[in-house]
Formats: sequence, C-alpha cells, structure tokens
Amino acid sequence: MIALNSPSNPAVEVVQTSVVNTEECTAEKKDFCLNGGTCFFHRNTDYLMCASNYSGQRCEKLILGTYTKTHQSVVLIVVPVTAVLIAAFILLISFYR
Repeated sequence: MIALNSPSNPAVEVVQTSVVNTEECTAEKKDFCLNGGTCFFHRNTDYLMCASNYSGQRCEKLILGTYTKTHQSVVLIVVPVTAVLIAAFILLISFYR
C-alpha cells in the first residue's frame, strides 16, 4: 500500500486530490488505514490518503503543529489581564476609603 501524503514517501507528491477511475479498497484493506485515512485502489495498486495532521504507512503518526507567539497574541493576553488588575486596584482603593 502506498501512502500518498506521507513524509516517509517524499517521492510521491499529491498535486490534485481527485483521481480518475478509482475504487474503494476491499473491506479487509479499509481497516488498514488508521485515524480517518482513506484507502483506494487505482491501476492494480492500493493507495492510502491520510487525514490532515497524520502520516505514516498506516496514517499512524500524528504531526504536531507548531505554535509561535505573535505580537497580536501577546496583546490579546496582556491587555485584558492589565484591565482586570487596574479594575481590581480601583475597587480595592474605593472599598478602603
């Protein structure tokens, strides 16, 4: 079975997701694909198309996304926290007057 969108098979690159004259794999081969992968048959070969964020021979490997802090995400956190702290400080001062 060939995994189309797998880093372990860099020679195969999927440019277009629609394939002409394909059939679904047989019932016993459908269970071969894990994590929502799709098995299909084309020109006497079984192929495997992994769902987003999965790769490997059976779509068994989870590809973790990366997260980078941007200026916008820092502002979205700092501004509300600062506003809450200022409001708490004003309430505390007005309570002790």
